[in-house]
Amino acid sequence: MTILQDGFTFYQIIIIAVSTFNILVGMIKVFKKKKSFREFLVLIIFWLIFSLLALYPHISGLLADITGFELGINALLVSISIFLFFSVLKLSITSERIENTITKLVREEAMKDLKSKD
Repeated sequence: MTILQDGFTFYQIIIIAVSTFNILVGMIKVFKKKKSFREFLVLIIFWLIFSLLALYPHISGLLADITGFELGINALLVSISIFLFFSVLKLSITSERIENTITKLVREEAMKDLKSKD
């Protein structure tokens, strides 16, 4: 890729622009109460990591050295896979808890309706 003026490549500028845009959109959604602050923090962390990896690609090599992988991309893929696995697991557990709570509430309401009819 061609290096632009200040030593940035085209894809680095695009990634920083997209990251900045998504963080600003997230900030607007927080102010409009369409997104929680916790979700916004996760969004910021994700886009900052993405931007840092674009600006400093050698970070993936450091991650590979720390984790014992030969290539940085392998370390990134394994790290992302582990993160996604635990995210899906957490969502599954949360969904099951909400489902159990709804079932319990529906049963309680049904029992109240049944008692009121008697």
